[in-house]
Amino acid sequence: MPRELAEPQIGTATVDPKNGDISFKIAQPDQPGASFKGKMTAQALIGSFDNKNWTNRKGEQTFRLPRIAGRQQSYPSCD
Repeated sequence: MPRELAEPQIGTATVDPKNGDISFKIAQPDQPGASFKGKMTAQALIGSFDNKNWTNRKGEQTFRLPRIAGRQQSYPSCD
């Protein structure tokens, strides 16, 4: 059963500016947390969580969050 995070979280990410690798952790009070590892590109943030139960809307373990340039009226959904 898909589950969304209850509220936005602010945390620290580790980013390698040379190759775009990024990693961060998400903690949830009622569940085990998860670590994200991926890559930042000019078009999107792409990666996956070590918690294999977390999937995108298509049921895939790889998330692709498109970059948004400038001010927009609405935001695209994550794949």
